[in-house]
Amino acid sequence: MVKLKSFAKINLNLNVLPKKLAGGLFPVKYINCQIALFDEIQIEKVKNKVILTSYHKDLPKWDKNLIYKAVNLLKSESKNKDLGVKISLKKNIPIKAGFGGGSSNATTVLLAVIKLWNLKISNQQVLKIANKLGKEVFYFLKGSVCEVLHDGSIVNRISSKIPKIWIVAIGPKQKKPSTGYMFKNLKLKEIGKMQYKFNNLKRAVLNKDKKAIIKNLHNDFETFTLMKYPELSKIKNDLIINGSLNAIMTGAGLYIVGFFDKKETAKKAYNKLRIKYKSAILTSTK
Repeated sequence: MVKLKSFAKINLNLNVLPKKLAGGLFPVKYINCQIALFDEIQIEKVKNKVILTSYHKDLPKWDKNLIYKAVNLLKSESKNKDLGVKISLKKNIPIKAGFGGGSSNATTVLLAVIKLWNLKISNQQVLKIANKLGKEVFYFLKGSVCEVLHDGSIVNRISSKIPKIWIVAIGPKQKKPSTGYMFKNLKLKEIGKMQYKFNNLKRAVLNKDKKAIIKNLHNDFETFTLMKYPELSKIKNDLIINGSLNAIMTGAGLYIVGFFDKKETAKKAYNKLRIKYKSAILTSTK
């Protein structure tokens, strides 16, 4: 049996460029980093079947689940019908919240099962599978701190480490709409204007400048979400009042992430805010 940790990510800087690509997608410029929040996965060999168990009631089922899909795509690439695995998943990362939990799970399992089955799979085959699972998997194949460009499939590692920054993340009561909906409702005249922060943040990561990292956080999806979901502004304000040096929505949301330079301040804010917000999470950059 193999035991694994599947880590979440946050977007430190998310720019969507208003001119669409040939396929109709918006080009993006992200800077992602992994955080210490993780799901727990156990994998063991069985014959023929792919079995996935989890007690989380909202977890997507069967072919809609990225873990299940990843293993079956790998099995198809191997052309060996006798291969099988039993996977147990304990969810700690909120589902559909902008932390990339599903993509992280799928990538973690994909790489582990390649080793478990002792497969000779080329990098090109892994990328082919990643493309079928979703563009976010390309980031998790590299992890750490990366810039993500074009349609999400171009990923360049900036650094293997980022200064320790403490995080309190809070989600609203509203359920997150689909990522497609979020892209469709972007205000085109307001996005792509903060790319200088992308460059500043990239430089700050390389210089390990915690203050400059926190200063240059950005998310273009906030151009309409803060108006559509008033609770997000309230959460953001509560985080700032309680010592957060900056707060942004991660990914296509809807969780708001507050950034703290000291553990004590973050813990104090968390202990206070979790009474009001049951979704509150205390973690840090990884």
